[in-house]
Amino acid sequence: MISLDILYGDGLLTEEDLETVKTIFAKEKKSRVNFDLVIKEKYPLYRKAFKAFQAQENDEYQQEFIQFCEDYSYWLEDFSLYMALKDYHHGSAWFQWDKAIAKRKPEAISQWQEKLGHEMFYHKFLQFSFFKQWRNLKEYANEKNVKIFGDIPIY
Repeated sequence: MISLDILYGDGLLTEEDLETVKTIFAKEKKSRVNFDLVIKEKYPLYRKAFKAFQAQENDEYQQEFIQFCEDYSYWLEDFSLYMALKDYHHGSAWFQWDKAIAKRKPEAISQWQEKLGHEMFYHKFLQFSFFKQWRNLKEYANEKNVKIFGDIPIY
């Protein structure tokens, strides 16, 4: 999950955004995750952060995003198209989509990339945000002599 606090620190969310979400989640049991509530409350804030990112004039941040997209284009293009298509089809499985895109016909891929380019950009932004946060967490853990293999901390 992408930290809203870090998105705030990056200047992409407001303090009010954080307080509203913290108030809502304070009422939840700490031992369980209410995924429906997470989707309902956090996903609109990811969209808001994305809009702020697009409007931002921080060249360093934008350049870091461009570099991420270039470095990981070998999987990021397909992934962002897949996620945009999944959203467009309201979460239905890929084999329920139009046959041309389900079979990855090149002309269908081009058409959908053009149609869903903005959504693909959004999903690239989410991946960039997660990657950036994960990299920082991993570096911090390594500095404390905690080695992370996959998602398992080893002390």
